[in-house]
Amino acid sequence: MLKKIVTIFAIIGVLLAYTSISIGATQSDIDELNEQKENAQNELEGVQDKKETASDELDQINAQISDIQSEIASLDNQLNTLNTSIDQKQKDIEAKQAELERKEELLKDRLVAMYKNGGTSYLDVLLGSSNYVEMFTKYSAVKTIAEKDTELINEVSEQKATIETEKAELETSKVEVENVKKEKDAKNAQLKAAQVSKQNTINNLSEEEKKLQQTIADFEAAIEKAQEEIRNSTDDVINSGRRI
Repeated sequence: MLKKIVTIFAIIGVLLAYTSISIGATQSDIDELNEQKENAQNELEGVQDKKETASDELDQINAQISDIQSEIASLDNQLNTLNTSIDQKQKDIEAKQAELERKEELLKDRLVAMYKNGGTSYLDVLLGSSNYVEMFTKYSAVKTIAEKDTELINEVSEQKATIETEKAELETSKVEVENVKKEKDAKNAQLKAAQVSKQNTINNLSEEEKKLQQTIADFEAAIEKAQEEIRNSTDDVINSGRRI
C-alpha cells in the first residue's frame, strides 16, 4: 500500500513538472485575450452606432439636397425669366427713346415753321381775314395747331417719365438677378460642404470599423491558438502519465 501511495505522488509530481515546462499558454492568457476582444467588440459597436447615425444624417442631407436642387432649378427659371424681362425692357427703352427723338424732332420742326411764318398770332390771323368764314377757319386751324403742339409736348414729357421708370425697373431687376444668383451660389456651396463633410465622416468610420473587425479576428485567432496549445499540452501530459 505504501508503495502505491509513493508511486501516485511521484506521478503527480511528474505531471506538475511537465505542465509547468510544456504549456506555453494558460487560461489566464485566454481570459485576458477574451477581455481585450470584448473591449474591441464594444468599441466596434460604438463605431457602428456612430456610422449608422452618420448614415441617417446623410440620408437627411440627401433629402435636403433634393429639395435644394428643386429650389435651384426654380431659381434658374427665375433667373432666365428676369434675363428675358431685362432684354425686353431694354428693347422697349430703345424703341421709346427712338420715338421720343422723332417727336422731339417733329416739335422742333413745328417751332421752326411757326418762326418762319413770322410768329403769327391769333390776332394777326383774325385781322388778316377777309370775312367771318375765313376768320373762323383760320382761327380753328391755329387753335388746332396749338392744341396739337401742347399734346405733343405732354406726350414727350410722358415718354420721358416712362423711360425713367423703366430704367429704374431695369436696375431693380438687375439687383434681383444678382441676389438670386448669390442665393443659388450659397445653396450650392452649402450642398457641397454638407456632402463632403458627412461622406468623409462615414469613410473614416468605415476605416475604423474595418480595423476593429480585423483586431477582433486577430484576437479570436490568438484565443483559438492558445486553446489549441493548452489542449495539446494537456494531451501530452496525460499520455506521458500513462507511459509512466
